[in-house]
Parts: sequence; structure tokens; C-alpha cells
Amino acid sequence: MGPEPDGGARPPGDGPASFVREHPPFAGPAAAVVAGFRAGSDGRAPWCAVVACDMPRVAVLVRVLLAEAALGGTTSLVAVDGGRDQPLAALYRSDALDGAIDAVLARGPADNLSMRSLLASVRTRPVPVPPGTTHDVDTWSDARALGVDVP
Repeated sequence: MGPEPDGGARPPGDGPASFVREHPPFAGPAAAVVAGFRAGSDGRAPWCAVVACDMPRVAVLVRVLLAEAALGGTTSLVAVDGGRDQPLAALYRSDALDGAIDAVLARGPADNLSMRSLLASVRTRPVPVPPGTTHDVDTWSDARALGVDVP
């Protein structure tokens, strides 16, 4: 989620990519999840990955979640790192997320809504992931500590 990159930058790979912005801008992660999920309504897969954009080690946890999803089941999967649920590092069942979004939007807009409020009706199962895979970048110091090249 967020503005389209300047200069025509595209994500790696050959597949199509869409850029979606939450409304209003900077309305928070829940509003971004709603906007992104609603934008991808054609041919929806049974699972929807929700991953914060500021976690440079996310590839490892996504593999763990995908392996867990491959075992089957109808419960959404939320990464747990350091004993904490990480709702922005998860695989949600698309039907459950769709229902949660419908319920939230029936009450009003999603701007400034917490992720916990958005996901209150979604059944989840915690999935332990390797320590540090959900660490995010909030400062230049965080970026350096996580091995991200910074100016």
C-alpha cells in the first residue's frame, strides 16, 4: 500500500502489479489492508498475505506461514515473534477477512481503525516464527541494525 513509486519503478518479477493507497492517506494499516484487499477482488485466492512493508526479514516468516497453510485448515495464521502476535505478518483466510471488512465498513470508514478491531471476528492460530523475522524499521538505526543499506 502507498503511493505509486516515482520514475516508473516496478516490483521485481514479470507479474502484474497494482499500487493502491488507503483513503484517506496515512489512515493506518487497517485502512491499507481494506484498500488492498478490496482492490484485488477478481479471482481471489483462498489465502491473503498481509505483510508490513518495513520488515526486511519477512521472507523467512512468509515461508513458515506458507508451509503451515499447506497443511490445510480453515483458520487464519498469524506470526508470533517473541511471544507477540503480529497481525501485519499473517496469512488470513480470504473469506474471513472479507467478512471482517464487510462488518467494519457497515459501521463506518476504516480510517484510523486498529488492526485488532478490524480482525476481531477473524479466527486465528498463532504460528511461531524465527526470532527477529518481524522486526521492523522505524529509524535509521533500526535499518542499520537489520542490515539495510542507508545513506
